Amino acid sequence: MLMENVEEKLKILVADDSLSYRMTIQELLEDNDYDVLVAQDGKEALDQIIENRPDLVILDVIMPKMDGIKVCNHIRNNQRTSSIPIIMLTAKDDSEDKILGLESGADDYLTKPFNEEELLAKLQSLLRLRNLQGKSFSTKSVVLVADDSLTVRMELQDLLDEDGYKAIAVEDGQEALEAVNRYLPDLVILDVIMPKMDGIEVCRKVKNNPATQQIPVVIITSKTDIDDKIRGLNAGADDYLFKPYNPKEFTAKVNALFRMKKMQMETERNILARSNMELQEVNKKLKNTQAQLVQNEKMVALGHLVAGIAHEINNPLSFVISNVRIFDEVFQDYQQLFDLYHNAKDSLSSQHLQRVDELEKQIDLAFLQTEVPRLSKDVHEGLERIRKIVLDLRNFSRLDEAEQKRANIIAGLESTLNLLQHQLKNNIEVSKEYGDIPEINCFPSQLNQVFMNVLVNAIQAIPNKGKIIIRTFQEEGMICIQIIDNGKGIDQETLAHIFEPFFTTKQVGDGTGLGLSISYGIIDKHNGTIAYSSELGKGTTCTIKIPVE
Repeated sequence: MLMENVEEKLKILVADDSLSYRMTIQELLEDNDYDVLVAQDGKEALDQIIENRPDLVILDVIMPKMDGIKVCNHIRNNQRTSSIPIIMLTAKDDSEDKILGLESGADDYLTKPFNEEELLAKLQSLLRLRNLQGKSFSTKSVVLVADDSLTVRMELQDLLDEDGYKAIAVEDGQEALEAVNRYLPDLVILDVIMPKMDGIEVCRKVKNNPATQQIPVVIITSKTDIDDKIRGLNAGADDYLFKPYNPKEFTAKVNALFRMKKMQMETERNILARSNMELQEVNKKLKNTQAQLVQNEKMVALGHLVAGIAHEINNPLSFVISNVRIFDEVFQDYQQLFDLYHNAKDSLSSQHLQRVDELEKQIDLAFLQTEVPRLSKDVHEGLERIRKIVLDLRNFSRLDEAEQKRANIIAGLESTLNLLQHQLKNNIEVSKEYGDIPEINCFPSQLNQVFMNVLVNAIQAIPNKGKIIIRTFQEEGMICIQIIDNGKGIDQETLAHIFEPFFTTKQVGDGTGLGLSISYGIIDKHNGTIAYSSELGKGTTCTIKIPVE
């Protein structure tokens, strides 16, 4: 049989230490229009392969200088020759050589004495596959055919090739099982009656092996052997075919099994995809839960800190405020006494008058009368600032607020700003553009935490001097809060991750990366939105929107 549609002769290397076998194969191949190279030992074969790059190699297992197994290993381990198809020649009873040949990289094998038609069929099949490999080989399904009848094997191979499948043919049950484990074909077709191991046993072993149990198996049996059909199905066969088979029925069964396998794979992929989505959702919830736990712990710690500060400061603060108030009252009484003495100075004797004048100069009465009230006023203002700081801390982290309540958002912004005065200092100007917005039902302390996170990020984005604008307005049933800075900005890649739990651009130890993730969760809890827009070198805008009702 001549190869069709071949512009140049294909090159085949035959390596065998037997002159008679070399000449027989050479003559057979040349008669079929192949260009034949020959080698009488393994070393010569390897040299020829490296030098001439044949299209296919036929290797005897037993050869001097280097056996066929080692030559096969060298071919597969050399990048320039690794894709060359290889047929191994071995004695009929040398099952171990067949296994070694397949394990070393051979594509097929032939037992001596071989059938010339079988050799040509195997060779042509491998060359067709090699020709297709660069095109659509990756999409071809592999079918293993096991039958001790050469005629049946060749017929089935031709049918499978015509339908676009890659067919591998073996002649007994042991070889079939070895080929299944080696090639992991997409479908196995087994004759029931075969030497060394029958098809039923092969099917049972295939289905009992976790690595191969998903491979569909078709049992071929005689029409009268209904028991073989039942035994095959009980052994795990997916379908059966009666001899003599109808080619159209055979093709239909094969295509149906592949459709079923494709559907099964798609189902498994869909299940896997759903499982993956569910796993991602669980992972997302786990991260959010973890973030919430961290938030809760942080808020509890902050609550304890605030309670401690309030307790430690309020007691001495109340004492000082009370004493300063008493001091003011006493000073006012003394002031009245000073005024009375001053008005009565003219009635004093010259000696007493001189003594009073000297004492006034000594204590600088004029300074005391003007500066003590001013100093008292400064003390009152300082104490009021301390009292307000404590109040802002308590308002910022009101852990006892388990339910929503009406709150003034601008008051929350002001309270948060007061706590950040030490960070603002004189470097950052804060412009307040408060529009008229109504009170809303919310969790005030949680919103204050959002404002704190956003403002701290804005402050940290300004390395030296800069400006922060805080703007409030109402829009389409939403109150809007914008916090705008003219800092260094955020690149788009980072911007896409800012709400992810534990994502941070800070150095290790400078932050947990939970601030904006928690902020997102809080705003989402209020059925609102929080979004960032930024441009490197120009600044960042955070826009928060919360429904009025």
